[in-house]
Amino acid sequence: MIFRLLISVSSAISEKDHYENDKPAIVFAEMVLVKSEPQRSSNTVFTLHEGTKVFVLETLDNWKKIQLTDGTEGWIEKTAIKEVK
Repeated sequence: MIFRLLISVSSAISEKDHYENDKPAIVFAEMVLVKSEPQRSSNTVFTLHEGTKVFVLETLDNWKKIQLTDGTEGWIEKTAIKEVK
Protein backbone atom coordinates (compact mmCIF):
# COMPACT_ATOMS: atom_id res chain seq x y z
CA MET A 1 0.00 0.00 0.00
CA ILE A 2 2.74 2.47 0.93
CA PHE A 3 4.67 1.52 -2.20
CA ARG A 4 1.66 2.48 -4.39
CA LEU A 5 1.31 5.77 -2.55
CA LEU A 6 5.01 6.57 -3.08
CA ILE A 7 4.72 5.80 -6.79
CA SER A 8 1.61 7.99 -7.08
CA VAL A 9 3.26 10.90 -5.28
CA SER A 10 6.42 10.52 -7.36
CA SER A 11 4.41 10.50 -10.59
CA ALA A 12 2.48 13.59 -9.53
CA ILE A 13 5.66 15.50 -8.72
CA SER A 14 7.20 14.49 -12.06
CA GLU A 15 4.08 15.57 -13.97
CA LYS A 16 3.97 18.93 -12.14
CA ASP A 17 7.65 19.55 -12.93
CA HIS A 18 7.09 18.71 -16.61
CA TYR A 19 4.06 21.05 -16.78
CA GLU A 20 5.94 23.96 -15.19
CA ASN A 21 9.01 23.58 -17.43
CA ASP A 22 7.12 22.89 -20.66
CA LYS A 23 6.99 26.07 -22.77
CA PRO A 24 4.96 25.36 -25.91
CA ALA A 25 4.70 27.98 -28.63
CA ILE A 26 3.16 28.28 -32.09
CA VAL A 27 4.86 29.69 -35.18
CA PHE A 28 2.86 32.75 -36.30
CA ALA A 29 5.16 33.83 -39.13
CA GLU A 30 4.12 32.48 -42.53
CA MET A 31 7.57 30.96 -42.92
CA VAL A 32 10.62 31.15 -40.67
CA LEU A 33 14.21 30.05 -41.20
CA VAL A 34 15.56 28.17 -38.20
CA LYS A 35 19.23 28.96 -37.60
CA SER A 36 22.05 26.97 -36.04
CA GLU A 37 23.02 29.93 -33.83
CA PRO A 38 21.18 33.03 -32.56
CA GLN A 39 22.26 35.32 -35.39
CA ARG A 40 20.90 36.02 -38.88
CA SER A 41 24.21 35.18 -40.57
CA SER A 42 24.37 31.63 -39.17
CA ASN A 43 23.48 28.57 -41.22
CA THR A 44 19.82 27.73 -41.81
CA VAL A 45 19.15 24.25 -40.45
CA PHE A 46 15.50 23.93 -41.48
CA THR A 47 12.35 25.92 -42.29
CA LEU A 48 9.10 26.09 -40.32
CA HIS A 49 5.68 27.25 -41.41
CA GLU A 50 2.79 28.99 -39.69
CA GLY A 51 0.95 26.83 -37.18
CA THR A 52 3.87 24.58 -36.25
CA LYS A 53 4.06 23.73 -32.55
CA VAL A 54 7.49 24.13 -30.95
CA PHE A 55 8.89 24.18 -27.44
CA VAL A 56 10.99 27.08 -26.18
CA LEU A 57 14.18 25.92 -24.50
CA GLU A 58 16.06 29.17 -24.05
CA THR A 59 15.88 32.91 -24.76
CA LEU A 60 18.84 35.06 -25.78
CA ASP A 61 18.20 38.71 -26.67
CA ASN A 62 15.78 38.64 -29.66
CA TRP A 63 16.18 34.91 -30.25
CA LYS A 64 14.48 31.77 -28.94
CA LYS A 65 16.05 28.34 -28.99
CA ILE A 66 13.27 25.96 -29.97
CA GLN A 67 12.79 22.22 -30.16
CA LEU A 68 10.37 20.25 -32.31
CA THR A 69 8.51 17.20 -31.06
CA ASP A 70 11.08 14.97 -32.82
CA GLY A 71 13.91 16.59 -30.82
CA THR A 72 15.28 18.78 -33.64
CA GLU A 73 16.57 22.11 -32.29
CA GLY A 74 17.47 25.53 -33.64
CA TRP A 75 17.16 29.29 -33.14
CA ILE A 76 14.45 31.63 -34.43
CA GLU A 77 13.72 35.28 -33.90
CA LYS A 78 11.30 35.70 -31.02
CA THR A 79 8.81 37.68 -33.10
CA ALA A 80 8.12 34.58 -35.24
CA ILE A 81 6.40 32.66 -32.41
CA LYS A 82 3.94 33.18 -29.60
CA GLU A 83 4.14 31.18 -26.40
CA VAL A 84 0.81 29.62 -25.52
CA LYS A 85 1.31 29.16 -21.80
